[in-house]
Amino acid sequence: MTIFKRNFLIATGIYLLFYLTPILANPFMALNLLEAAVVGILIFGGFYLSYIFMYTSKSKLDERTKSTIITLLVLLIALLIFFNPFKFPTLFNIIINRYLAILILLLILIFIILISRKMNNSIIIILLFAPSIIQGLLMRLSYRAMLFYIANPNFNLYLIVSIFIGYYIYNNNKK
Repeated sequence: MTIFKRNFLIATGIYLLFYLTPILANPFMALNLLEAAVVGILIFGGFYLSYIFMYTSKSKLDERTKSTIITLLVLLIALLIFFNPFKFPTLFNIIINRYLAILILLLILIFIILISRKMNNSIIIILLFAPSIIQGLLMRLSYRAMLFYIANPNFNLYLIVSIFIGYYIYNNNKK
């Protein structure tokens, strides 16, 4: 896999897992198309700039300047994803259809499983991201699941332990 493809895959993963998946998982959240476009442009623009700066000779800047620019870009992306300091017009808000959100969350989960199968430490990727996606799927499936999560805040921990046990059993049966 080339560096360009690897960085593109990482940028896509960041966009899906840290921005889009939490919105899809929460049934009461609206997706603002303008905000999604701005965050997407920042993430994929940052990925492309980091590729140009670090792995090509197109830039005449020194290493310190390149690292500073990329660090500022990453901080701006994190600010937009986690704190949302700008108020985007509500005219761009859309409510994600329940079944469409379930389908997209399932596709993201399958994407994570397929990607992690090609990696050596696949269990780490699955343990990091799968529980929140599974929780989002169940929350979208029924209102009772939402009440269950409110009453049982340690459910993600239970999911992580069950995934780890399943992985362990699967690897022992494979040998």
